[in-house]
Amino acid sequence: MTLSFWSPESLGIPSRQNLILWNDIELAYNFVEAHARYSISGDLQGFLLELVRKRWNLACADLYEPPPQIAQVPGSHSMLEALSQPPSGLELGRVDKLALGKGFLNKFKAFAASAAPIQAGGKTGKLYGYGTDGYGTYIPLHLLWPDFRKYWGIYISEAGVLSLAANLYNQLPIHQLSLLPQDGNHPVEKIIQIAYQVILRHQLFHFKIEQWALLFELATGQAYYLPYLEYVYLPTIYATDDNNLEEALANLSVLLSKKILKLEKEVDQNVKGLIESIFLRQQGFNYRNYDLAKGVPPEVQHINREIRYRKVVNYLCNQIIQHEIRPRAPIVPYYLYPPNNNFLRAENLCPIYLVRNLPNEVGVIA
Repeated sequence: MTLSFWSPESLGIPSRQNLILWNDIELAYNFVEAHARYSISGDLQGFLLELVRKRWNLACADLYEPPPQIAQVPGSHSMLEALSQPPSGLELGRVDKLALGKGFLNKFKAFAASAAPIQAGGKTGKLYGYGTDGYGTYIPLHLLWPDFRKYWGIYISEAGVLSLAANLYNQLPIHQLSLLPQDGNHPVEKIIQIAYQVILRHQLFHFKIEQWALLFELATGQAYYLPYLEYVYLPTIYATDDNNLEEALANLSVLLSKKILKLEKEVDQNVKGLIESIFLRQQGFNYRNYDLAKGVPPEVQHINREIRYRKVVNYLCNQIIQHEIRPRAPIVPYYLYPPNNNFLRAENLCPIYLVRNLPNEVGVIA
């Protein structure tokens, strides 16, 4: 199956807005690619096709036999179709907030009036099948080389933001408030910003993990990220034993986000509790493991959530270096160089795109 992908650049979106980071990444990546024993570059289409297969099997395993060709899979377009057919709107996003305008708030009014509860889909819904990645996605640069400037980054669905914000809004007392005035300080606008940050924080965790792997590839001249995807991430992402720690940690990073905590205090509502109950707990295998109760060493299962997060991030780093689901002892303490070190992996340097007007039936970012 061959697809011609659109790119932000082809739609008039500047693809060199982060020149310092991108030039540094290019220098590092080219050096490793030239000197490593094995290539560190991979195939985006192949990776996405495998994800589509797994998602199809998760949704339809009880109905059909797995098909030999992905083209025969019902609904196999998902991310592939989203990338091959340009949306009618693509805008640069910001890490600090979502730019709101009158048109956006008008769309939100319509969503708030008609939004079905997120939980309504149950085990057949998009949230259960795709987790937070049903509302946004991160495209790794390892799967795009040498054209990473065209596609690399975080893509967040406008419809996803609106759907989550509407569900939060409808559950809070503020749903009785007018959506005006538009001064940036209205509680409703804060709720929209929180919904945006929920999706963004999850994807930023994926960005930081990939950049952490690239750092060690540069230091050692060995491939780590692709073997990790092949031997750890893909085998576990739609297995039922909750062993995919990257997705679990990405969801937990949402609840630990200082940015979301600040917005929650400004709204003066228990929004994080609501995010957990109507959004995170409704997700399927692996994504739902944000309490890190499974797939982790026994000694970290019953400690403070923040400390557990730190220790399991380190365990994930060992998975990446060893590309094994159960890393062998000794577990190396990488705490001095954590993936969430903002000095090394500044959040505002990752390209962020807000994808508008994707049809709701298009899978991964809708």
